[in-house]
Amino acid sequence: MWHVQAAAGESSRISDPTLVRWTDEALNHILTSASSSQPVPLALYLRGDLSSSGSFPSYRAKDAKSSFRDFEAAANSGYVKAWFRIGRAYEDFGDIRRAVGAYEKGVEKGDCGSTYRLAMAYLLGQIGVQADVPKALALLKRAADTADLDTPQPPYILGMLLSGEFDSPSVQLNKSLIPYDLDEAKWRIERAAYLSFGPAQYKMGFSYEYATLGCLFDPLLSVQYYALASQNGEVEADMALSKWYLCGSEGNFDKNEALAVTFAEKAAARSLPSAEFALGYFREVGINGAIDLDQAKRWYQRAAGHGNDDAKKRLDALAQSKPELLNRTDHEAHVDTKLVRKRTQAKIRSDEQRERLAVSKLAASVAGPTLSTQPTAAPPPVAPQPVRQGTASTTSSGSSGGGYASSTLRRNNTMRQVEAAARMGPSVPVGANGRATPSMQPLQHGRFASSPQRQQSYQLSDAPLLAHLPVTQRPQVGRPPVQEIPVAPSQPDRAKPTTFAEMGITTTKAKKDDCTIC
Repeated sequence: MWHVQAAAGESSRISDPTLVRWTDEALNHILTSASSSQPVPLALYLRGDLSSSGSFPSYRAKDAKSSFRDFEAAANSGYVKAWFRIGRAYEDFGDIRRAVGAYEKGVEKGDCGSTYRLAMAYLLGQIGVQADVPKALALLKRAADTADLDTPQPPYILGMLLSGEFDSPSVQLNKSLIPYDLDEAKWRIERAAYLSFGPAQYKMGFSYEYATLGCLFDPLLSVQYYALASQNGEVEADMALSKWYLCGSEGNFDKNEALAVTFAEKAAARSLPSAEFALGYFREVGINGAIDLDQAKRWYQRAAGHGNDDAKKRLDALAQSKPELLNRTDHEAHVDTKLVRKRTQAKIRSDEQRERLAVSKLAASVAGPTLSTQPTAAPPPVAPQPVRQGTASTTSSGSSGGGYASSTLRRNNTMRQVEAAARMGPSVPVGANGRATPSMQPLQHGRFASSPQRQQSYQLSDAPLLAHLPVTQRPQVGRPPVQEIPVAPSQPDRAKPTTFAEMGITTTKAKKDDCTIC
């Protein structure tokens, strides 16, 4: 075990005896392997990472020069991921020419991170290269084809581009050069979700909720994806789950106001204004508890302080000589209008799409195979879809016609993910597979969903995706006794852009969310 991550808000000490032992064993093994007469390339890379971050100073002090030497040695010994770190170091130092050269070397060697960085540079005209959309797309496809758990972003970004949902405020993209391909966009984003990339999981949850991106309406799949995204730190997924459980889904899962409040509390703990507003609303109406106007006002004030206009309106209404209070009747009407009706419309669209697909399939089978003079592209590879790793179970109730066993299994799988998400306290998202993987830090970015009008309710926060390793103290000799290990918080590099927002990247929002209460 090479990586240890301390969740934000938790104690700054590692106290688990097994983790203490494994941490020391792993770090000693890395340092020994890197210092041998024939050093292991991966060990050189990991030692360089330790020196770069200063995460474990009692094992390896922070030393930029030492880390660079290790990255160079690792790269020259065949560990291709080190080329990205070399390029990143040059970029931080301001030597753009050498940075681009290192990234190009990484591309030549097949490094996904280097390929992705250059793709974004050509897309947006960064690090001294001329914007070139066709070249950017070619590089991005190469990166997407080789994406892994450490670098899951490329297929997501490619999917957002192909679906027309990617935008940049700093650069005017020539969208006529970007093909619109919803089918490829869907499976690319699904691939990123399979690689446990939270924004992609959120996007798939949204798509199955509102029958977008070529997805059929499927409440269970939507909730599963949202739950996985929640476990990966996507605060908007928490609010999406809150909305689902506020009204439930007939035939799939019941309304559960306790879960609705739990997920809103998780999102509010991350200062999401819409979640803070929702908690005020829950206290005003009496959702999963007694009516408490004082608590409601406090939450409204907090949300208003974070720019939520709906909270300001509720505070004004409650401040009148005859306060305009909301009640359960208002709540039921609002839920029916803003949530249930929208999902019903999505189901209707989905049913119509399913009928069209069935008719097309029948017509094709009757017509028989046809010969084409043009070669057809092979279908994209379908990744396996294990429910517990990073993507939801894909058996659709609407398409499978599954019986009691399959529908029960799907509900059980969904509830397991929801329960796991509910148990997790608010935390800063870490690596795509739950590990801290600092090698891809400059490629961090927030989620890409759709419509500037949702900024009040769904802030496009660029949550840190990949964090530095925390710090443990090394004992003087031998293995450490079972004890608490202090963890030092990592400090962000001063000059490094740590989010795609800082790199000039945003996207359009997934939809205009006029469900302001929930």
